[in-house]
Amino acid sequence: MPGHDGHERRFSPEKIEKLEGEQRWRFQPAEPLVEWAAARRPSRVLDVGVGVGYFSIPLSQRLSAAHVIGLDVEPRMLDALSERLRREGLAGRIALLQAAADGGPGWDLAPGSIDLILAVNLLHELDEPGEFARRGAAALAPGGALLIVDWSPAAPAEQGPPQEHRIAESRAIEIFSEAGLALLARPPLYRDFYSLVFGFEDGP
Repeated sequence: MPGHDGHERRFSPEKIEKLEGEQRWRFQPAEPLVEWAAARRPSRVLDVGVGVGYFSIPLSQRLSAAHVIGLDVEPRMLDALSERLRREGLAGRIALLQAAADGGPGWDLAPGSIDLILAVNLLHELDEPGEFARRGAAALAPGGALLIVDWSPAAPAEQGPPQEHRIAESRAIEIFSEAGLALLARPPLYRDFYSLVFGFEDGP
């Protein structure tokens, strides 16, 4: 996400307005990702690091029959998302789950129950990306997809996290391969980000 606190990797809730602002829309509009995700017609979607619902809200509106879960470690993010859903007449449309992506208590999701996992601008924030990959693989249904979108180390340093926090695309592929997932596709969603789709070898 744009803006980080000092040496910490995690996006600060104090900068919550940047998650929805015009600046983000210019370099990472929601529509390309929402279009890609909706085309898969998932029944159950998990947005890890949901923030204030930048992707989950339009996706839940596009896929009215889907069950969308927004997971975030930060309660202030979930409170802001809950308030936004209430304000926009969408209360109950997204189930909220407070948990860390890569440590602490598990996600409390049935194994193999999620058709689509989204992790946007998240991987570089994690202390244990391998644990996140393992949790994602456990939750992913056969034929499902896990989409990683993260900042390219080659992208300009003025936007996004510090260069030293960014994870190279090749390393991201290694992390998810070690968790038993195969690279299925590289959809061209955003200019300064790599987009990687992981799933099981026998998936579509």
